[in-house]
Amino acid sequence: MESVSSRSSTRSRARRDLDEDPDDLFDLDIGTSGTAAAISTATAGVGLTRVRLSASSELKEFSGRDASEEKARLWLNRLKSAAWRDGMTGEEVCGQFSDLMSGPARQWYLQLPKKVKKSWTELMEQFRVQYGGKGVSMASRYYHATQRPDETPLDYLYRLNVAGLRANIPYANGTTEEKREHVEHFIRTLNSQEADLAS
Repeated sequence: MESVSSRSSTRSRARRDLDEDPDDLFDLDIGTSGTAAAISTATAGVGLTRVRLSASSELKEFSGRDASEEKARLWLNRLKSAAWRDGMTGEEVCGQFSDLMSGPARQWYLQLPKKVKKSWTELMEQFRVQYGGKGVSMASRYYHATQRPDETPLDYLYRLNVAGLRANIPYANGTTEEKREHVEHFIRTLNSQEADLAS
């Protein structure tokens, strides 16, 4: 049987070796080789320790500063997917959610009631309302749409057409006047450079 003093001297020797060799920073067996070997042998029958990185460790923080609705929805979908792959409960996702917030999004999160912070469905719903555009009418999205700096005029027209369909704007099968209004709205909301070319 190993005494307490011999175990502590083994650990201090392992720490000393770790300090001397920077390549051993990720050697998981230092100081716990007997335990790690027993666990891995008991579970896998192999003397190797396997480390599985969680999918949620790859997630980036969400700041909410310059995030569009699409980026916010994409971030939320990535979080849900990572939580599913890691087998996390709703409570665990809520706990991790706060760690992934930064900047204005963190301030938004901190002002939420505790009840919302502890319920994954309520937290997700509040996030969608705040950053995902839920609760904003389709007509409002159509009339406030503008061309993004990284978007071509044709891509913007496609996006505006979809927003028009969702808002029940009759530009496709409407009267000539309704079609003209749609085209004029498109030209008005183009970036200034493209608008100069269109007029």
